[in-house]
Amino acid sequence: MDSVTGPVWTEKPQRVSRQNPVGVTTTRNRPLLNDLLYPFFSDAITYRLRYLSFWAWCLDNLDAPSKTTRAQFEKIFFLANIAHDCPDDGHSTNGIVGAERKIDDEYLADKYTPDTSTFDLTENEFELTSSAGSGFDTYYHSLLQRLWLIDGKFTLTPLGQQLAEAFDDAVQTEFDELHTAVETGQVSQELIQRFATDGCCCLLQAADSERELLTGAVLSCITRTDTPHELAFKPVDGPDELSLETWYPRDLATNDGTTIDIESLFDSEEDETNLGEYVHNRLGDRGRASVLLFLGTAARVQKPPAATEWDMPTLSDIRRAWQLFVYTHYFVVACEGLLKAWLHGLRAWELISTSRLLDRVFNADDYIRTIRSVAADDVAVTVDESNPDQLWRVLDAVYYGNWYKGSIELEHQLPSDFDQADGDELTWGTLRTSLPAECSDTGFGVGSASARVLHDLLQSNQSGLTDAERAHRLAGYATVLLTRLHQRGQTYAEDEAFDPYRTWFNHIESSPSPSYLWRQDPGLDASSPVASFMKTFTKNRIVAKHHRITQRKIRDHPSQTARHMTRRPDGQWEFKSMYKTSHLEQSWLRIERLTDILYELDLTTSPNRDEFTPNDRGQRVFERYGIQP
Repeated sequence: MDSVTGPVWTEKPQRVSRQNPVGVTTTRNRPLLNDLLYPFFSDAITYRLRYLSFWAWCLDNLDAPSKTTRAQFEKIFFLANIAHDCPDDGHSTNGIVGAERKIDDEYLADKYTPDTSTFDLTENEFELTSSAGSGFDTYYHSLLQRLWLIDGKFTLTPLGQQLAEAFDDAVQTEFDELHTAVETGQVSQELIQRFATDGCCCLLQAADSERELLTGAVLSCITRTDTPHELAFKPVDGPDELSLETWYPRDLATNDGTTIDIESLFDSEEDETNLGEYVHNRLGDRGRASVLLFLGTAARVQKPPAATEWDMPTLSDIRRAWQLFVYTHYFVVACEGLLKAWLHGLRAWELISTSRLLDRVFNADDYIRTIRSVAADDVAVTVDESNPDQLWRVLDAVYYGNWYKGSIELEHQLPSDFDQADGDELTWGTLRTSLPAECSDTGFGVGSASARVLHDLLQSNQSGLTDAERAHRLAGYATVLLTRLHQRGQTYAEDEAFDPYRTWFNHIESSPSPSYLWRQDPGLDASSPVASFMKTFTKNRIVAKHHRITQRKIRDHPSQTARHMTRRPDGQWEFKSMYKTSHLEQSWLRIERLTDILYELDLTTSPNRDEFTPNDRGQRVFERYGIQP
């Protein structure tokens, strides 16, 4: 017998952290995104790359500084960044560690005032982080390691030494002046102002030598050696550096088929970082190729589309890996759409068993009507070219070889003249053959059955609908999206060009896994009914997985648990909240952080995901690798 819908509780947790309700965002981000955007794992902060220069400078002048000393040096850097009048078109104080922190309803940024003559650097006055630490401890130490600017905890590599010297040349303030301020626990307004004139994060673009070295670090333009003290920056060798014929986890695979977690190479502050593994497994090469893919594609989408052919063959290797990432992202959205359909059904039909609830979702006429309407191209798609979403244009171009010229707006009204049909009458074969092509030969197909449109429909608010109607719509959209992914998955499985990446992709072991759609499941045969398969898939792979995750979070991390229901004083259960799209999309920030980094390096015109495009310097960088958008 089915249990009721799952965990309920009466007390509202104090806060809710980011959500991963069916475990599929882990599927998307580990190992895929970590491997593609190495070493920029974090989505918690806008990286300000001059922190790397500042800390290389500090470590070049200090001997194993204590936690308190590190925090006090960084407080001087913090005050200088707050004091500086940064341009409005940049990051301003975004990413300045501590600037957005509130203590007793006061922002730490307000600790700086121009009429204060001396600032107290002690813990009693203010702390940059909740643990009295610094951005070095929380964010930048690991990044310095992964870019091979330091070896171990505090030892500069030759790369870090060069960066420290470049920062020293760029700023007129003497390090000894900061050291004296830290020793006394007091820093003067005059020193803060002088240091701000050339030491602020926003001035990186004006520091040519420092900026070039950081660009080289981000693009992993370093010698191939397994000895940290032999590291050196090297010039670009050309297009051959973008050939990625060998691909993780083949090189890191063990005899039993398991893989080594990349992060395990850097999980100890005491052990030396494994430079040999980094070089052998080409972690930096993939990060470089990803950066260049985004730069080159951002330039390409400024030009007219060229049918559906990818015309930057130099980037073909890394493009295939990113196609699999976008494919996985669509799978994540489809699974979470099914979860939201179940939750709306829960609110519409109250506490009934999971099987009965899913019967009402997948056996309803509106569910089948939604599928057939989408297949009939009934979704109205409007493209606003005056408001382009540049990041999605880039991802569309990578996934499809073509792209929308602007942001898209969708409207979907189910037709009223629909012949009622039992859900089991719609088979996978009928559904697949009824779907139009996603892309045309002459331009991007903006039909309602493209994966991109279905993604946006699943992410929309579905305003004006009842919970029952939302459940049917979301289930229908998710079904068509999974159908699209099944079709594309079969293509990838048969394409020899994807052979080096298939092993990497198939190492995703979490359930549900996107590689499931590549398998020959009898439930996906052409003659099999759609509704019965989708009901079983949702019950066993979505709802059951959600229950297990929720129960584990209630036990281990109650503050991270989403609230679904509460009991009213009269004893009745009340549905309280849904998962919000913004929460489900937290990890997408990792890609947006890349646009911040490109802007910091003066490679793009804007840090805004909607507007970034390569500037002249950015074009010169990707042209050195033979990339011709």
